Amino acid sequence: MAYVRAECRVAGAPQDYRGPMAKPHRMLLVTLACLFFALCPGEWRAPFWGPGREWGAAQLVLVMIVVGGVVTAARRLRGAARYLGRNGHA
Repeated sequence: MAYVRAECRVAGAPQDYRGPMAKPHRMLLVTLACLFFALCPGEWRAPFWGPGREWGAAQLVLVMIVVGGVVTAARRLRGAARYLGRNGHA
């Protein structure tokens, strides 16, 4: 996501830190996951979802970060394209 922001900036668009999964959001999610794993009993960490219910909280957090990251990158790219199109950079 930071790479997309930086590349859009090089192209002439303003810095764009928005997203559903910008860096502060990713760090918060990872911190909460680490606290969960450190403080919760092992039984609470049992796999509970996925194709054969073999995925647990770690996989859920990873999927949330990946999906949120794709949405964040798309929003930033769309915002940069609109800005550059309006300001004659296209």
